Amino acid sequence: MYNEDKNSKSLMTLKTYYQDKREANKLWVKLFNMNKMAREFLNFLKLPFYIGRRDSRYIKLKAKAFLKPSLIYDHQLRYDFDHSYELNYHSTGKKVDTKVIVYTSIFGNYDPLIEPLYESEKCEYWAITDQEIPQGSMWKKFDTKNIPGFDDMDGYHKSKFCKMFPQILFPENEYSVWVDGNVQIVADLYPLVDRLKDSCFIATFQNPFHDCIYTEMNYNICENNVSIDALINQINIYRAEGFPKHFGMREMTIIVRKHNNQECIDMMNLWWNQVNQYTMRDQISFPYIIWKSGMKMDDVQLLGTSWKWSPRFLWYPHNWHVSFDKNGKQIHR
Repeated sequence: MYNEDKNSKSLMTLKTYYQDKREANKLWVKLFNMNKMAREFLNFLKLPFYIGRRDSRYIKLKAKAFLKPSLIYDHQLRYDFDHSYELNYHSTGKKVDTKVIVYTSIFGNYDPLIEPLYESEKCEYWAITDQEIPQGSMWKKFDTKNIPGFDDMDGYHKSKFCKMFPQILFPENEYSVWVDGNVQIVADLYPLVDRLKDSCFIATFQNPFHDCIYTEMNYNICENNVSIDALINQINIYRAEGFPKHFGMREMTIIVRKHNNQECIDMMNLWWNQVNQYTMRDQISFPYIIWKSGMKMDDVQLLGTSWKWSPRFLWYPHNWHVSFDKNGKQIHR
């Protein structure tokens, strides 16, 4: 049986740290909810300032959502305080013939590369990035020169390509764990692969706020982080095809895949087509590709309530935020 305590920094030896972190996060949830209400109130008061500066649809929806939060939230934030399953997890000894690939991708100044706090003997850690990797880092820099057309992509598409195509990047390995650039690994990630059911080829965390892309559309418009015209066009196309309400949603920050599985490959190709054809909001296109593939959201194995609550990760805010002016022009702040 694989013992995740064997390495110098193990999940179990960090148990006290996690228990302390749980108490801190209980306070964080309360402060988050209070801050969210205060922020929404301040944003409501600022709406007249945005007249003529931002899209009128943003202003109208923002005002409506302040009075009716269900327009942008399907669920209230729930925190899972019981982490005994993760803290006491023991591997089943699942046979994996090759190292599990743990990887991330960062281009431009979107995020700094965050060093993992744990190195598993069952995993390899790869970064696909234009940043310099410090000597002695757990991350190994992946060479993309043999990927046709990769250098012609912008930073956004490079990162999305890496996120969606582990089978192209790591064809010799069976399993991979994608980790977004603003996440720090603080424990062994092999158990996420170990618990993947034989009948599943992909696993993600639950979306704590949304189970419907139509609500997610409103949320993204209110966050002003997407071209409104492009997003509405995408949603209208999905609606015209008969995509149902409340089909389910997931967070795409952490993705576990048996990436050489043909169904997985077909699904990733479809996902890539969606982010190229429409918006880059992959959480919106992911439920659609599940549906188009004849699957249900429950066919995607659930890793937990939210990756932010998992004791295997720490969350950091992104360096900068994408937003749009009244003409739909993308700006950064």
